[in-house]
Amino acid sequence: MSTQAHTSEISKEIKVETNDPSAPLITLNLRARVFEAMRVSPRVINFGRMAQLQTETREILVENSGKKPFRVKKIVAIPASKSPNAVSVSPGEPFALRPGEGRKLAINFSTGTAPGFFSENVILETDIPYLQQKKIYLHVEVKSTQEKEP
Repeated sequence: MSTQAHTSEISKEIKVETNDPSAPLITLNLRARVFEAMRVSPRVINFGRMAQLQTETREILVENSGKKPFRVKKIVAIPASKSPNAVSVSPGEPFALRPGEGRKLAINFSTGTAPGFFSENVILETDIPYLQQKKIYLHVEVKSTQEKEP
């Protein structure tokens, strides 16, 4: 049972066929309560419609909701393939969070000269063994400077 992308409680039913005539089918019910050690809010940022060569900033909150400290070792802004846009994060340095602590990060999105829909990512690389990275999804529609507002 994978807990990836799940929070709170999940359950799974597994049916096992046996060669035992008295129990030809056994049903196993699995339940798990999933806690996020590292919470990022929001995980998806929609910058909406932006003009060419415009810059907007949105904030995210990274929180340690677990029981052990962890480090964000690296913050990487990954543009889409052949994207004319620029994405940066500030502060962009590695940091550590103890349980219950949080840190705000500013996501700066600067559009290029090409109009269209773009999806970019920011990745937080961690020292958590089972959570090597956490991805933040960014979306924007860049409108042409020739485009008229409705």
